[in-house]
Parts: sequence; C-alpha cells; structure tokens
Amino acid sequence: MTDERHILVTGGAGYIGSFLTAELLRCGYQVTVLDSLLYSGESLLGFFHRCHVSFA
Repeated sequence: MTDERHILVTGGAGYIGSFLTAELLRCGYQVTVLDSLLYSGESLLGFFHRCHVSFA
C-alpha cells in the first residue's frame, strides 16, 4: 500500500476551492485542481511553484 495521498479538487480556482487546496497542501496532500477558469484563475497563482499541485 502506498502512503501517497492524492486529492482532486473540482472548482479549485473558486473561493472555497482555493482555500481547500491551500489547506490540503498544508496537510501534505498531493492536489490536482480541475477548473474551467471561466471567471479567472488568480486565486491559484500562489500555487504554481508548489511541487505537489497540478492543474487540469
């Protein structure tokens, strides 16, 4: 069994999703953010340098 914890956050660029993503990263999860970026993606700019986050 692997120890890696990977979470998919849909709507991760939104208000709640961006806070959830930050908290999951802080807790050591690997996070994939899925968002259409219809309204913007500025809330995710601080995560681009993190190695445990990817965007789809």
